[in-house]
Amino acid sequence: LIRNNKIFSEIDVNTKNFESQFIDNCNIESLYLNHSTKNESFIFYYARIFLAENNMAWSSPIWIIKED
Repeated sequence: LIRNNKIFSEIDVNTKNFESQFIDNCNIESLYLNHSTKNESFIFYYARIFLAENNMAWSSPIWIIKED
């Protein structure tokens, strides 16, 4: 699981189906990134998956946006 382009959590999975929940216990205010052109801050998460035979997959990002 990637948060703001850095690895947040890693899990080894050896099955075709996987389900999990993640809780981010960090101080949310310290995680916000500043938008370069808008008056807002944001945090984003996405899953990055490494598959067999050097294949990869990514999920769509989940955005948390705070208007400044």
